[in-house]
Amino acid sequence: MARFKFVVLTRATDDRDDEFNSWYDAVHLPDVLAVDGAVGARRYRLAGDDKSCPYTYLTLYDWDAESADAARASLAAATAAGLLPLDDVLDIDHTCAWFFAPMDSET
Repeated sequence: MARFKFVVLTRATDDRDDEFNSWYDAVHLPDVLAVDGAVGARRYRLAGDDKSCPYTYLTLYDWDAESADAARASLAAATAAGLLPLDDVLDIDHTCAWFFAPMDSET
């Protein structure tokens, strides 16, 4: 079993940051943490006023899985089952997410 980082970059729709953060913290984060393999998370906000970055928020999830493919599959299965509903406060067109493996791992 390997520990992956699931890196998610997001921003709120139309400057609805307060609504976005309430939804993300109270609904979305617990939903993702209920997915098989998700074991922890920490959220971050872009520091300063860097207009070159199209994202405002970063979430780093800790994910235990046999492989990156298995981690993606557990997330995809939860999404397909309707367990990760999205809200219109999330600017889905400016959302990116990837799994990263530790450098000392061969998964």
